[in-house]
Amino acid sequence: MSFGPAGSSINAMSIAAPRLAAGVTKGLFAADLPRLYRELRAYAVPQVELDRSRLAAE
Repeated sequence: MSFGPAGSSINAMSIAAPRLAAGVTKGLFAADLPRLYRELRAYAVPQVELDRSRLAAE
């Protein structure tokens, strides 16, 4: 058994871990951004399709 300090006893762990996770997440998103933007611009699924034969006569 070790009597050395445990990882949870490091005071900065509560600050460093979320910052590290945010930095990794941001880096992964930034690296994938060109592909994501291309896919967003190419999205062409129509949300509403009108049947002109069912429109009221003017």
